[in-house]
Amino acid sequence: MIAQKENLLNLRMAKSSLQVAEASQRDSATMKEMAKDSQMVAIATSRDSSMMRIIAVVTMVFLPPTFTAVRTKFVANPSTVIHLPNALFVDIF
Repeated sequence: MIAQKENLLNLRMAKSSLQVAEASQRDSATMKEMAKDSQMVAIATSRDSSMMRIIAVVTMVFLPPTFTAVRTKFVANPSTVIHLPNALFVDIF
């Protein structure tokens, strides 16, 4: 009788251990997928960061000369500027 109870108890423990092992495998698979997704996000973020640096460099190269060219045009020939209440400048060609 005692041997049967121990045998039942051992079977229940074995089933519980099997369920825990299966759950751990599922969690492990999920964690692998999450790691792959995180790696892909990191790669995309790196690419985005590189593109933002390129945009910043292009802006730093072209913005000052553009500002200077526009400013010198309006200062050199102020008759081309018409001041309107709702607009800053209107260029007359």
